[in-house]
Amino acid sequence: MSSTPLLPNPTSGSAVGLETEKYCVFQRGNETLAILATAVREVALRPSIALVPDADPMLAGLCHLRNEFLPVVQLSDYEGAFRESPHQQIMVFTAANGSWALLVDRVIGLVPLEVSLSSQVGSAGGWTSALMGSASHEDQIIQVLDANALFRFVEESLNRYWGGEVAT
Repeated sequence: MSSTPLLPNPTSGSAVGLETEKYCVFQRGNETLAILATAVREVALRPSIALVPDADPMLAGLCHLRNEFLPVVQLSDYEGAFRESPHQQIMVFTAANGSWALLVDRVIGLVPLEVSLSSQVGSAGGWTSALMGSASHEDQIIQVLDANALFRFVEESLNRYWGGEVAT
């Protein structure tokens, strides 16, 4: 498996003197999303993913990457079955309780973005509660996620599911 380590230098000055941060921009279906580059530990081609029986559909399964078992999460609106494609990639994050991976269709690259923060932060339901704002790049609107809020949403959702609060 090949992987692309992301460099930890997230800032560069813009022409007007404002600081812009670099974001890891990726695609999920028809959506283009971004997350702060310093939050991403690694990007790798999609490894084999073992399904977890009776798991929340958000949990795509578990993978083994670099001597580590990682839970793999998919951003889903629960509108269909798990999509599997050999071209998918995972973005690996490190959180307080260990590492985890996000399954994405394609990582576009590291892009300096000027993010417009949303006044609606955290008010949406589902994974979109992690949206913190938006930016534009090459005539495209990019939804920007807060990595910490996304992890909290995933952790709370899986805890509720396995804690018996969600009917199976």
